[in-house]
Amino acid sequence: MARRLAALLILSGAFLLPLAGALLTGEHDAAYYFQFPPEILKTYPRIDPIGALVIAVIPFVFTIICLFPSKFGFHKSSDLRPPLSGGVFPWWGWLGLGLDLVFWPIAWLDIPELSMLRRHTFTPLWLGYIFTVDALVYWRKGHSLASRNPKAFAWMFPASAILWWLFEYINRFVQNWFYLGVDNDSALEYIGFATPCFATVLPALLVTAELFGTFSWLHRRYGRGPAWGSAKTWAWILGGVGVVASFCMGIWPQYFFPFAWLGPLMVLMPVVHRWLPEHSVLTPLMRGDFRMLAALSFAGPVCGFFWEMWNIYSMPKWEYQVPFVMFGKIFEMPLLGYYGYVPFGWECLLIWNLWMVLWGMDKDDLEIIPRG
Repeated sequence: MARRLAALLILSGAFLLPLAGALLTGEHDAAYYFQFPPEILKTYPRIDPIGALVIAVIPFVFTIICLFPSKFGFHKSSDLRPPLSGGVFPWWGWLGLGLDLVFWPIAWLDIPELSMLRRHTFTPLWLGYIFTVDALVYWRKGHSLASRNPKAFAWMFPASAILWWLFEYINRFVQNWFYLGVDNDSALEYIGFATPCFATVLPALLVTAELFGTFSWLHRRYGRGPAWGSAKTWAWILGGVGVVASFCMGIWPQYFFPFAWLGPLMVLMPVVHRWLPEHSVLTPLMRGDFRMLAALSFAGPVCGFFWEMWNIYSMPKWEYQVPFVMFGKIFEMPLLGYYGYVPFGWECLLIWNLWMVLWGMDKDDLEIIPRG
């Protein structure tokens, strides 16, 4: 019970900081940030070379480390291999492929007779993706998240809906994305339409991360890295920065908007590392094991690519207004924006681990990459 209460308090506190900062400005009252559908007011500068250069520094360093890990203390190891037993491509994979083949053209083609169905294609498209990728994992490993623990796999969907509603709430402060085609929805219609869509986010990302974990190159390249003996210290440093930045995000969103993705992760990190170390994304790093972090880092942009690709001709759809970096768009997303999916992948695992604690699902068969 104490662990569950701690998890709830941790999660709630991480998302209250932007609200506290925003209310300090007096620009809006609290009710504004819980309006449905949300009202988008801000219009940010579209391109700023200096701002883009500053924002690009961390993604550039991250890319170099990923491409040349041996230059940063990583050692290739042939003894680290994913445990593969192989299997047949299961029935739910064929179901997933069928869903995508049917609903992809409906999502993209403006056919008047299918206009109502077109509005609801996001969820079946992503169910198709989830089932297909999970089936690929099963085909390669002989087991997968869905087959190892179907009940827990099903619980990922409500956890995902809560997760993305929290990010929708954060977007009320930074207003980096907005939706077209929902203007005439009532609050109940908006919530009822959006929640099934949001429920697919977390399982999509985690099954993709597990698929990356089936490839030997990921284990060889990122399994023997520099040990973070001071991970606890770094957790508290990052947590302190996250608290300040998340608070400032509510006051100066045009400058602190990257912390819409980084802030909750950084705030949660030290508390989880202290009280729930077995669920911390930093724990494997203390022994130099970056495989989980790498799998999540690659899974985020891959899912991001499909999110943005399927969005481009859909309706309803989303668009972006991100300060400084509105250039080099791939679909609707500016190029630098795809790096936001990297820490989002880490947050998905952290939120899922907290969710497991809340519901007593701390089981080894839910690990997408074994801890050992």
